[in-house]
Amino acid sequence: MIQLGKKKWVKLTFAALMLLTTLSACSGKDESPENKGANTSSNTEGTSTEPVELSIFVNHPWFPVHDWAGSVPELITEKTGVKLKVTIAADDKQLPLMIASGDLPDLVFTATNLDRLADPKVSYAWNDLIEQYAPDFKVDQARIAINTSTDGKFYTVRNNYATKEEWDAYPNAIINSSALGIRKDIMEELGNPTLNNFEDLENLLGTVKAKYPDVIPLMLDINWGLRYFKMQNGVPSAYTDLYEQDGKVQQYLRHPGMLEVYKYINRLYRNGYMTAENFAFKDTVRDDDYVMKGKVFALADNTNIFDTFNSQASDQGSGYSYTQLTKPLGSNPKEYFASVGWSGVYITKNNKNPEAAIKFMQYMFSEEGQKLGFWGIEGKHWKWNTELQYPELLYKQGDADYINKEAIGFWGLMSNSAALDQVVPGTESAEVKKMSKQYTEFVPALGMLVPESDSEIGVIRTKLDEMIKNEEVRIYMADSEEEAVKYYHDLMDKAEQIGLSQYEAWANEKYNSVKDTFK
Repeated sequence: MIQLGKKKWVKLTFAALMLLTTLSACSGKDESPENKGANTSSNTEGTSTEPVELSIFVNHPWFPVHDWAGSVPELITEKTGVKLKVTIAADDKQLPLMIASGDLPDLVFTATNLDRLADPKVSYAWNDLIEQYAPDFKVDQARIAINTSTDGKFYTVRNNYATKEEWDAYPNAIINSSALGIRKDIMEELGNPTLNNFEDLENLLGTVKAKYPDVIPLMLDINWGLRYFKMQNGVPSAYTDLYEQDGKVQQYLRHPGMLEVYKYINRLYRNGYMTAENFAFKDTVRDDDYVMKGKVFALADNTNIFDTFNSQASDQGSGYSYTQLTKPLGSNPKEYFASVGWSGVYITKNNKNPEAAIKFMQYMFSEEGQKLGFWGIEGKHWKWNTELQYPELLYKQGDADYINKEAIGFWGLMSNSAALDQVVPGTESAEVKKMSKQYTEFVPALGMLVPESDSEIGVIRTKLDEMIKNEEVRIYMADSEEEAVKYYHDLMDKAEQIGLSQYEAWANEKYNSVKDTFK
């Protein structure tokens, strides 16, 4: 069985080979000694050569690297004079308690509780530290704008962001995508039936159920599964829960494609093509287990995970592999790419050496630092293909054990300028991502519409998310389509009672104030 950490790592970072030119967007002057790895461990008299140890809390329970070990971290320490003492979150409740108690480490790497950490009582403002200790650390204005708090300062620079111009300028920059993988051996046994639309998929799943009773026709990953079907129907699926229609911002439940998604999943379930257990999964491990035991025909998941499945299936001699659909099944596919960043590093007021911390982040945001953190060591882990303009891996693709041991990519997540994948010619993953990019709309202004978690609107949004998660299972498992539609309208009524319209009104007001930022 694949471990949770391995799968999450593959989903978020494996083969996410960043676009070289955008890497330097947040960097300082890479040719300068300071940006090439100044030894921040030296004291003011320059007498100490011991590395500075900074504690870091990684608020991602799936993070598979639990210490600062491996050839990549070792070289980062050599370049920066900083080593990290790592603690991984046990769950999503740990960080809020730490913030409330003031019991914080030197650094916090997180995608949540951002507004609580962006507080001058809790964290240092990066712009203040840059001015004092690293004046050659240049952060571009777009990234400053999306990370600036209400007090006019920015307390982090989140990763996984790129401007539309950066995306458009380079054809090898493609978005990580959800995908539908299907068992190649079963498809061949069935004569490789045509798959052009959702009706074809439904018919195929029926055939599999009849001819392979021990195989589950379709399984959805807890994070990426529903996203595939939403995206194929033009519904916001990941980067935002909002969409714009005729100048008005609305929450995705109102999208006409959403009811169609619910009805389709319900029909597949009622026909026995999905299991009730699938809707009860609480983590990303369960579907992995079924897949690696050869019990699943089709899986909706992240495109990168299929490379790992195929690699591990080959190692185990299972005799099967997954192929991915490289064309859309939906008639109106659309990805709303509203990312304004994912996770960021906060330098807390408990930090014992803020100078070392900001210089460490300066190196990690430099082109050299991002290559090292994300790709690994040149000549050992990758080499540059001049003709095709992408880094070639020098280890087996999908080898999670090696990636974990060397810590390739994990620490690059602290600073990568965008979640960009380089095209690896000839791979299905590359074709799926190319396809996805064709129907991707860049809407970063929608990504700015995130209320503060403790605000009235923030509480409404949290309650909406929880209610949807709990109530939509009734729609999936309804006894008829009529009942599924009824449950959908019940869900909408509950959303209104919680404050759906209030959330949308707030979003529209804020949207009008931020949309010009990205023109």
